[in-house]
Amino acid sequence: MNITNDTFAIECIKGYKIPFKSIPPTSAFPQAELNASDTSWVVKLIDKMLDSGVVRSCSHTAGELISPIFLVPKADGSKRFILNLKKLNCYVDHEHFKVPSIWIKFFSAGFH
Repeated sequence: MNITNDTFAIECIKGYKIPFKSIPPTSAFPQAELNASDTSWVVKLIDKMLDSGVVRSCSHTAGELISPIFLVPKADGSKRFILNLKKLNCYVDHEHFKVPSIWIKFFSAGFH
């Protein structure tokens, strides 16, 4: 099952390998305690992601890295599942680039 029908998006990520600049330590980053209500939301959201094929079930393996999760309230009262990869990102090699502001585009196009 595909997570999207957008062929461009699929081609962009198919076979992509994360460019690690160093191997992260094998560990589980600290996880904040979830209350009963949030735990129920997490189970529901994970089941939904499993059913839609966004994630796959896996087993613990040697050398794994476990990142923490948290929930953010949405305007409709439901919750958004967030996988916090901030600490993992410290080990990923990435190029810095600056996105030009819209004002630079307007002025360079002659809109004053």
